[in-house]
Amino acid sequence: QAGNRSKAFETFESIIVSAPKEPAAYQQYAVANIRAKDINKAKEIIEKGLVVIPNNYDLEMALAEVYQYQKAYTEALGVYEKLLKINPSSLIAVNNYVSIVSDYVSDAATIERAYTLAQPLKNSQVPQFLDTAGWISYRAGKYDEAIQQLELAVAKSPNDGATYYHLGKAYLAKQDKAKAKVNLEKALSISKTQNLEYTNEIKTLLKSV
Repeated sequence: QAGNRSKAFETFESIIVSAPKEPAAYQQYAVANIRAKDINKAKEIIEKGLVVIPNNYDLEMALAEVYQYQKAYTEALGVYEKLLKINPSSLIAVNNYVSIVSDYVSDAATIERAYTLAQPLKNSQVPQFLDTAGWISYRAGKYDEAIQQLELAVAKSPNDGATYYHLGKAYLAKQDKAKAKVNLEKALSISKTQNLEYTNEIKTLLKSV
């Protein structure tokens, strides 16, 4: 298997040499390295591509995702800021930026800006986008809006433990302990197969309802 991987990597290298301005070659080579658990090599490949093709949207997006793999969220946010300047209407860039802010940023001004950026996500049919819109509404203290968006998200994606967790927290903020309990229990049940990072927090919250 290692030999096959080595041959595949050599093929990617050859493609890049023959077509250095083809972003897909860098992307696919980077993905192959991510699968091989070599995130640093993947980042190096993408950065090499960006030297040859500066400001390429797909490569910048790939770089941001690599930063997320590395849990380098400040750097990822910086890349998404750049992407939103290149293409302000990119819902994927908006979603990913807002999602990171929702989970890892405590600065009130940044949360408020992310909430404003997230408004187009509310009209989406994509459950992950609705979840992001709901969660940033929660972080901005707009609990009724959060519940509305998160209810839509769980209706469209009834097996997403993170969304039930978000919805449970929103109901808890509204002092609706009965609905909070239902959603947190659902999140806990799903966490057995999805390995949610906040399983312990869910267990603690359930003790309060």
